[in-house]
Amino acid sequence: MNMSLHDMPIEELIRTARSYATSMTPITTYTEIMHELINRIDALRVRGKVLVNENAAIKCMNDCLAEELRGHQPAGAEMHLIWQKCETPLTDEAITAIRAEGVEMFAEYCQKRRGEMMKTRPNEAASNEAITATRRAGEFALYFATQLRQRGDSL
Repeated sequence: MNMSLHDMPIEELIRTARSYATSMTPITTYTEIMHELINRIDALRVRGKVLVNENAAIKCMNDCLAEELRGHQPAGAEMHLIWQKCETPLTDEAITAIRAEGVEMFAEYCQKRRGEMMKTRPNEAASNEAITATRRAGEFALYFATQLRQRGDSL
């Protein structure tokens, strides 16, 4: 384990927990409990992502309806402003986290691809440039993911 549990992304935490649970010998009630917890956490995580997508769609629909309402209400009425002020900070936070996870997946891909290139073509000048570019792309992706998590939609 290279990082603290607190800093570990949920997917990595689940993967690590599965690995430890599988290696526990003898298999005990604790192992079974750990497997069940891991499965339920994973299911909740997936369900949470589905709910975030649904909330994002509802939020988009709300914005469209607010705009439509603005064109059909009597002068001085401000109902559309109430709809536009509907805030969803948890949905916004979850969407930002999903975006950052996607960027981190790209960074992970860059690291994997760089390792493959180093093994297959270590002495070619052109491949050295590609290896450096891939490393830099991965580093920038991690930087961008950090910025996403810190600033969210303000990027």
